[in-house]
Amino acid sequence: MHQQPLEIDVLCSKVRLTLAAKNLKDMDVFSKSDPICVVFLTTSSARGAEITLEIGRTEVVMNNLNPEWSKTFLVDYFFEEVQKIRFDVYDVDSKSKNLADHDFIGSANTTLGEIVGAPGSTKWLTLQGSGKCGTLKVVGEEADETTKEVMNITCRGVKLDKKDFFGKSDPFLNFYRLNDDGSRVLAHRTEYIKRTLNPKWKPFEINLRQLAMGDRTRKFQIECFDYDNDGGHDLIGICETSCDRLAFKEDSEIPLIHPKKKEKKGKRYKHSGILAFDSVSTKRHYSFLEYITGGTRIDFAVAIDFTASNGQVNDSRSLHYISRNLNQYQMAIRAIADICAPYNPSGVFEAISGPSCRSTPDSLTTVFLWPYVGL
Repeated sequence: MHQQPLEIDVLCSKVRLTLAAKNLKDMDVFSKSDPICVVFLTTSSARGAEITLEIGRTEVVMNNLNPEWSKTFLVDYFFEEVQKIRFDVYDVDSKSKNLADHDFIGSANTTLGEIVGAPGSTKWLTLQGSGKCGTLKVVGEEADETTKEVMNITCRGVKLDKKDFFGKSDPFLNFYRLNDDGSRVLAHRTEYIKRTLNPKWKPFEINLRQLAMGDRTRKFQIECFDYDNDGGHDLIGICETSCDRLAFKEDSEIPLIHPKKKEKKGKRYKHSGILAFDSVSTKRHYSFLEYITGGTRIDFAVAIDFTASNGQVNDSRSLHYISRNLNQYQMAIRAIADICAPYNPSGVFEAISGPSCRSTPDSLTTVFLWPYVGL
């Protein structure tokens, strides 16, 4: 009796990791540390041996002992596996990619299961190193790949408060997702614009899932800061809105409110500037499969260079060598054509061939291309 092979469903999900740190050890004498976090994942090979690989690095946050990194990491989460993950935090001293060239602050170890199983999927880890190194906050949330809607935003500031004594502000924006438990997660950070009270930031794109859990009516928070090199960024103002309110132009201009100034001045306080949205649009990113099921046809064209410099057909070292086996040209064509063929109803692919002559540096050669027969 023939027995069908046992099919095992692998419980796999995509998890997005967002990182922040508190009270990092200061490694610099005359300024604060410039922290970066490096993420390592340990998996098991087919033979059972453990393999640890670096899966990515955050951006460097300058002069900050309480960084919120904007870069996130997508990791495959397997429920039935113990997936060890390590976070190493360094103080960056140069542009070198070699971690040995930077000051090690501390390291923390956990598993993906412990992160997603923690209350609110938020795990606080104590960094281990020399002395008190600080703590690391890791937020793990399922990355719903079915939510492919994104927002494209172009915005600017109008008459922002001046925060620098000898010059104008250097404003930038932080966009935060607001969670049900009252916590928030950084979803996007703009660049800072030097010396202006009327900044216009570069257009940017935010995934709706990261910003508002895929809910167009859910409010998110925007903070406007004046950038300082020492990391002590000064708050200009805060506002809240939603994707729908921006898309329907209900919040095309939003006052930025500084809570302490409002409390101090009372009714005399109006705002600390305006955040104006010049362009807000939403679009959906379609997958390759969605294009195919929607009727997209893939054509495949081959151009073969029969240059004489490849050698003679009777020389086994030549790419033109004729034998019973497929040569490199044929293997490459077949490998690609076999993949593309199901997406071309006609099953016919174009092919052209090029010259087979040698030209000298002093000669002018006219190149002819003609249809090739016999593939």
